[in-house]
This record gives sequence, structure tokens and C-alpha cells, in this order.
Amino acid sequence: MQSLKQAWERHRTHDEAKRGFLYQSIPRQPAKFNPFPAAARTSPGIFAPSWYMFPWRYAPILPTGDALRRAAQKGCSVTQPSTLVLFDIDGTLLSPEGCGRIALDLALHEVFGRSGDIDNHRFAGKTDWQSVAELLGIDDDTVRAHMPAFEAAAARHMEAVIHGCGVRPCPGARELVATLAETPAALVGLLTGNMRTTALIKLRITGFDPDVFRVGAYGSEARARAALPPLAIARAEALAGLRFPGQRVVIVGDTEADVACGQGVGARTLAVASGFSDRALLEASNPDYLFDDLSDQEAVLTAIFEHGERGV
Repeated sequence: MQSLKQAWERHRTHDEAKRGFLYQSIPRQPAKFNPFPAAARTSPGIFAPSWYMFPWRYAPILPTGDALRRAAQKGCSVTQPSTLVLFDIDGTLLSPEGCGRIALDLALHEVFGRSGDIDNHRFAGKTDWQSVAELLGIDDDTVRAHMPAFEAAAARHMEAVIHGCGVRPCPGARELVATLAETPAALVGLLTGNMRTTALIKLRITGFDPDVFRVGAYGSEARARAALPPLAIARAEALAGLRFPGQRVVIVGDTEADVACGQGVGARTLAVASGFSDRALLEASNPDYLFDDLSDQEAVLTAIFEHGERGV
């Protein structure tokens, strides 16, 4: 007779295969024992076990190699992500309308006491780390030491000013991201010069769900934008439990710097002329694909899944 543990493992493996999920032993919320959760108290005569009673209950994430092998042994098929799609934010997903410049100006004065020639500084294609170093003429060690305080100040000021800036999504961006989020073959992430906290603020106010972006690399982590793709790819591989070679990575951005950082890791590059670089500059950077914006969803999806493995 099979044990209870064996029976559960069989059920779990079959459920993984049907739903395309990896179950990992982490709670959906911080574990807290509560034998009588509110849901049970409001449903007389019905008591549904929950994470309150079982904090080790599995939470769905992504299919990994082990999950896929178990599914194959059961004769079930599971769609795994075949393509990592990394989005820039400003000029690609949304038009910031100067909110970043205002928030960073205030944060620089708060943390460093000055902001340099910020009115004439070009942020496009740069990390926030690089912008701080250039504006203030300070070295990377100094930026690194002050980055936590600077990021916290920038996020606080961003929250205060962004509602009056008219920030808006770029054409087709929300629809494309929503489609990719429902596409089993895609793992969606961010590759942005923004710091993580300010990036999420911008996304939320323009109607994006930040949870859709499962991995990311941010402008508070390195001075050079070229250092960000390896970080994002490594995080995606750790999350999914499989490799994403260059041809399975797509970097979407609006500047020649986005194109260059993608080319540096052998990724396919998709440039959009909806932001801070004009079409001629983008053409000169030789991206794999160039669009005016992301509104032609079918054409963009065809470019992203050029190998025909959309899995829908």
C-alpha cells in the first residue's frame, strides 16, 4: 500500500503537468498559524484548510527541469518558457514625462546636497547609477555606498510628484505585456536603467501589473548598462531551472544603448522609436527588428517568437 506521502507526490506531479506549474515550498504570504481564518468563520459549517494552517503549502511558480521530467514520466506535456523577453521602461513601455528627472533632482539634493547640471543631463540609455556618477563627478564606490539611501529618497519623491506629470503608457505596450503574460512560452522581465523601486512606481501608475515581470535587472545594480543583461538572464535561469542562450533572449528598448547591451550577450534586439532616440539612430545601431512602437502586436509577437514557439 502506498504511503500518504507517495499519494501526494503522484497527485502533485500530475497537477504540475496539467497546469504547467512548478510547486515550490514557499508560502504565498508569511506563514502565520491561525486555526480559524476569517474565511472559515464567515462560512458556517465549512472549513477549508489554507496556508494559515499549512504554511508549507506549495505556491505555483514556473516549470523547471525536475518538474518537466516528472511530467514526461507520467506521459503528460508541459509548456515551458522558451523565450526570455526583457523590457526597458522609459520610452518603451511608458512615457515618463519628466517625472524621473524631478524625483532624482530632489533625491540628489537630499542625499548629496547638490544635483549638478541635471536640467541638461541626458538620462536615456543610462543607468541611474551612471547618471549620479556623471552629474556629481563621483566614483563608483561613493555611488555604491549611498545608493540605498538615494533609492529610498528617489522613490519617496517619485510617489509625491508622479501624479502631476502626465505619465502614460506607450502605444500597444500594456496590451503586448498582457498577451505575453498569458503566453506559456514567454518569461517576461525588466532590463531598465531605473532603480527597482522607482521602476515599479512608474509601472503601477500607468496600469501595468509589476508581478507580470518575473525577473529584472536595474539601474541601481551597476553603472554600465552592459552589465545588466547577464544579471537578468542569470535570474531567469535560476527561476525557470533552464538555460536561456542568446537566441532565446529578446531585449526590447528605445535607445541604441538597449540594442548594444543586447548585442553584447548575443540576444535578439527589438528597438522601438517611441522614446528618446530617433529612427535614424536606432537604424544605425543595427537592431534585429525596428518598430515605430508596440501597437502592431501580431508583428511584434512574430518577431519575438521568430522560431514559431509561442505555445498558444
